[in-house]
Amino acid sequence: MRVLPGLCRSITLSPAAPPGEKRLGTFAAGFRVDRGSGALVEDVDAGRAMPRPTGPAEPDWSGRSDSDPDPPSEFTLTPGRARSSEPLRGGWPRACKRGRARLCRCPPRGIDRGRSHFRAGGLFMDDTTVRRIFPQAVPVAGRRWRLGTARGVSYPADRAGVAEIEDISFWFRHRNAVLCEACRRFGRPGPFLDVGGGNGAVARALSAQGADILVVEPGAEGAEIAASRGLPVVEGLVEPDAFVEESVANVGAFDVIEHVADDLALLRLLHRLLAPGGMLFLTVPANTWLWSSDDDFAGHVRRYSASGLAALVTSAGFGVVYSSYFFAPLVLPVLLLRALPSRLGLRRVSTAAATLRDHRRHGIVESAIEACLAREARRLAAGKRPRQGTSILLVARRPARPA
Repeated sequence: MRVLPGLCRSITLSPAAPPGEKRLGTFAAGFRVDRGSGALVEDVDAGRAMPRPTGPAEPDWSGRSDSDPDPPSEFTLTPGRARSSEPLRGGWPRACKRGRARLCRCPPRGIDRGRSHFRAGGLFMDDTTVRRIFPQAVPVAGRRWRLGTARGVSYPADRAGVAEIEDISFWFRHRNAVLCEACRRFGRPGPFLDVGGGNGAVARALSAQGADILVVEPGAEGAEIAASRGLPVVEGLVEPDAFVEESVANVGAFDVIEHVADDLALLRLLHRLLAPGGMLFLTVPANTWLWSSDDDFAGHVRRYSASGLAALVTSAGFGVVYSSYFFAPLVLPVLLLRALPSRLGLRRVSTAAATLRDHRRHGIVESAIEACLAREARRLAAGKRPRQGTSILLVARRPARPA
């Protein structure tokens, strides 16, 4: 029998059943299971049972209540529990307090979904739900909508070629693994917007983990590929008049804000989009001294330091919950094989074919890279943070309204 997550926290043996009625157990939340029918019923009074209402309840998109205390300013991902400079209060976030950290590939494997916040929402991205977030969204076909605000953005033009890279690359597998674990631990129940989601590589992994994902992609080709992967997609840009404020619980911008000229303005828009207590997940390329012709080809405007990114997010109104470098094993190869040759004029202009070759490494090279990245994944799960890396992961929270 399947029990909805979050329905109860403990099960106790029930008292003696009234004549003619059999009880299997009583749930702490006031529910019990009838042994005869196997149905979940509400135990209102002694000897009286009420059938459980049919149909999903409206999910709470607002995150924590206003009366809940603020979470600690920083968490460390550790197997089994989260540690911080001050104790966890108010049960926030529950997934950080229990459960072993398990990093996964795409699609995720070994995830204990019962310990994830994502399943608690029970939300399905249909037309009604999408219009609650984007009232101007127009259905196109299937689970695809259009805002009418799509225009040229700073991304590589060949999205199909990028999709091929995503399916075979160790880089995308490792990034998905790190993001799946971070979102599982810090995510809130309710909609999860993957802003600038491209072909849906990350969204597909998060959806398999149980997130109520919605891809927002300005490029028509990327939106079409994401839709072909079975993901709900809104084709368009996140602009001030395009969305309902405080309408989602989670927003992810994975390697997105480095493509935008005014990254602070975009972060402030995402702050308005999130409900109080909502979570923001970011990944960005790290370290200006790693700049190369590959950044020009990818359409990057900048690279970030961990302290600079944290200051930027804080100035947008968020509170930083977690921040760490990752892809530490790739720092030296990127410096020696990309950054320095580009500065010396020895590296050719990057192309899609060259990028595909870099990501399609086989044999000893691929085995060595994946072994190093697997070790990094274990260290991140154990709460250790690399001092450097080619990327940065940051988790931030929009503060709850004052009581």
